[in-house]
Amino acid sequence: MGILDKLSSWFNTSPSQSSEKVQTFPPSRTALGTSAEMGSIADVKKLLAKGVDVNEKEDKGRTALMWAAFKGHADIVKELLVHGAEVNAKDNYDYTALKFVDLYTHGETVKILKDAGAVE
Repeated sequence: MGILDKLSSWFNTSPSQSSEKVQTFPPSRTALGTSAEMGSIADVKKLLAKGVDVNEKEDKGRTALMWAAFKGHADIVKELLVHGAEVNAKDNYDYTALKFVDLYTHGETVKILKDAGAVE
């Protein structure tokens, strides 16, 4: 059972609906953001194939790219960028994906973001 299936069963929601928010703690997250944070490349690919907005933001303004970067999931960062993730998007606190990576020193992910045009 993938992350999307678990989230769907926990919250009685359909993972195929792109605008649905999944209630988690702390703030509500998108299914894509949760999958990106958890490192589930299979679920990220499923959601993107269904047309989920790659740049959708959760309550604190964070995107799936920010969550993937925060956790150092380089494969997911690449996948999101290929699908048009905004590399310099800012959350409600002016943090970008690159800022999250810098906080946790995920070297490969820093290179991927900078190669994609991320600015400090």
